[in-house]
Amino acid sequence: AELDKLVVEHYPEFDNKPAIMRAYHTIDRNNNGFISKSEFADFFYYLDYFCKLWEKFEGIDDNNDRRIDIKEFKQYADSVFGRKMSDGTAETMFRLIDRNGGGKIL
Repeated sequence: AELDKLVVEHYPEFDNKPAIMRAYHTIDRNNNGFISKSEFADFFYYLDYFCKLWEKFEGIDDNNDRRIDIKEFKQYADSVFGRKMSDGTAETMFRLIDRNGGGKIL
């Protein structure tokens, strides 16, 4: 909650709850729920990274369900990976990312 408040009040350009949570979980290296000074030093690096990643994710998620299905993945694979990708390669990549086999990237 304190990180949310800090970001909202002082860095509104990074006010993105999913990115804040990803950054928080990434820097909490010992998984104790508290952020030390050394862990906090990396917070804004990861917040920036996850905000940019979220922007790309939202650009691919055509139906705004916060999930990417195989159709959306294939449609945008070329732009995401920066090179032409066959449907077969895109399907293989999708399966590698979709670790639980649920048919969606969350």
